[in-house]
Amino acid sequence: MSESGVIVLFDLSDTLVDFDYRLMPGTRELIEALHESGAVLGIVTGNRSITAMSAMRNAGLKERFSFFIGNEYSSSHDSRIKAAIHEASRKLGSIDPSKVFCVDDRPMRSETARGMGLNFIGIATGEVSYEAFNSFLNGHNVFRDLTDTKAILAAIIGKNTTQPKRKKLKA
Repeated sequence: MSESGVIVLFDLSDTLVDFDYRLMPGTRELIEALHESGAVLGIVTGNRSITAMSAMRNAGLKERFSFFIGNEYSSSHDSRIKAAIHEASRKLGSIDPSKVFCVDDRPMRSETARGMGLNFIGIATGEVSYEAFNSFLNGHNVFRDLTDTKAILAAIIGKNTTQPKRKKLKA
């Protein structure tokens, strides 16, 4: 699959780029760090795929992404996530859903991800405040923005599973 076995699906608007398609703070550093770790990166967006490709090309990051899934695939976010999983499996073979991470600025999309057995990383750079986002996800994997590369990497690369770690039993 990939060196780290991890697939990261990013939303575009208000997650990676702002309204003017400029990179949000921390985007470049996080994408480069994930790429260096061996994670496979994709973009799943309500925009057209060509818009996402163009934004990443202009930022010099297009080659870091394996695929772009936009609204030409479907108007439904759920269907776009499924299309991304399908595209990833075509490129990579079998996909372990517990190693797929959706990074998005919309709390309600966490339900889609978790309903599919995927992980969710919340980025409070959109219309929902950090406090509200954090409350919605019970304080689990919510970040104010993408600038804390180390913490986000730990949540993605350091986790690699949707299951909580269990304590070892003493014999």
